[in-house]
Amino acid sequence: MHKRLWSRREVRLDTGPRSTFITRKAILPSLLYSAECITLYSRHMKKKITQLQLRHLDSILGIKPGDRIPDVKVLERAGTESAEAHITAAQLRWPGHVVRMPDYRLPKQVFYGELIRRKRHQGGQRLTYKDVVKRHMKTCKIDVDTWEDQARDRKHWRSQDRKVKPAVEGKWLREYEKAHTRRYTQPG
Repeated sequence: MHKRLWSRREVRLDTGPRSTFITRKAILPSLLYSAECITLYSRHMKKKITQLQLRHLDSILGIKPGDRIPDVKVLERAGTESAEAHITAAQLRWPGHVVRMPDYRLPKQVFYGELIRRKRHQGGQRLTYKDVVKRHMKTCKIDVDTWEDQARDRKHWRSQDRKVKPAVEGKWLREYEKAHTRRYTQPG
């Protein structure tokens, strides 16, 4: 007989350290397994992964759909960051590892390799992993031209890593506030 972790009586569902512990140790690792090395579009992050994370947090915190609590407030109550922030940090950590690898390693060869012939798609080209990582770097204000030199110094690259989550969370909060004001200031 298997019980869900958050429906057990001995696990408190308050917004203290235990709910944060459940989120960080049970939900996020299973949700974000190997997300650092796959190409995720923003539609995957916002529509699928973030919504799944918020659904689990609603369940843990006992929030019902009728309560109409904004996603930003749910994350704030849980004391955690969005899945997008965790994925962005992981996806910026991985190229740092790859840059420091010796040249004979396969991940480095694949990362710096190019396809000989690529089929062009109508309506825009598919993003590569490097394109997604460059977008993350621009969001976090990391220079796209000199990032490899920064990544070779592991301590410096890890210090950049600490700036990633607040930058992504700030962007997410600005988008939320813009949508909120647009929604509630429309005439009619």
